[in-house]
Amino acid sequence: MIERIRRAWAVVTTSHEPHDPPSIVFAPTRSAARALAIAQMRDAWDCTFMAAARAIRSLRRAPESDVQLPPRHALAEAISPKLLDIVVHAYGGKRLGAGNREHFYTRSDDPDLLRLVELGLFQLGAEYDTRRGADTVPHRYFLLTETGKLVAAGEQPEYPHA
Repeated sequence: MIERIRRAWAVVTTSHEPHDPPSIVFAPTRSAARALAIAQMRDAWDCTFMAAARAIRSLRRAPESDVQLPPRHALAEAISPKLLDIVVHAYGGKRLGAGNREHFYTRSDDPDLLRLVELGLFQLGAEYDTRRGADTVPHRYFLLTETGKLVAAGEQPEYPHA
């Protein structure tokens, strides 16, 4: 089994006070971490590349802040890409903040979600009568189970785009 680690880098800039903790960026290499830190500073400070590059006082590995990612779950191989995409979407997608959601809201009779309930990746949540116009089917929340969360977490890339 391949170990999946999101490597952390501590960045201290000229604007840091001595008592401030360093900022943490995640990148596979020091040069990628430096490029990411510069890009983040340019966005936050609205400055030039050179000004941001000069503002980096130190950049060091921060293994204490590394993120251990789970391996790919066996169920991810067993379900179709379409169903896997639904599970990952309900988890918050494949971005740095993934894991902030645990639900999918759609029609109560959605065949894909009902299949995922049968597989144990979702459980049925609250149902709401939202019938309007041509849509005559109530909607409901489908909630990720712990297994569903593990499947989605195993699909997260090591270095997602923010």
